[in-house]
Amino acid sequence: MNILFVLGGGIGNIVQATPAIQATASEGHKVDLKLCCNSSNDMDIFMIPGVRSVFVEKNPEIEYDFQLNGPLLRILNSNVNQK
Repeated sequence: MNILFVLGGGIGNIVQATPAIQATASEGHKVDLKLCCNSSNDMDIFMIPGVRSVFVEKNPEIEYDFQLNGPLLRILNSNVNQK
């Protein structure tokens, strides 16, 4: 399957999502990242093992089976913990 992770461009977003990205890739899925950030400097830090492509300024032209939004998942998890 083709899976797109949509993340903020900060180091915290990458650290938080790396285990999920690596686990998804280790299951044989093709993983791409779409970063929502203002800077495209030093993109080497976003080259996580198992990631096929990183998109910053343009949207991918690939059809994805699933899109996982890191910031949205963080918001949902924080709401669950507050109950």
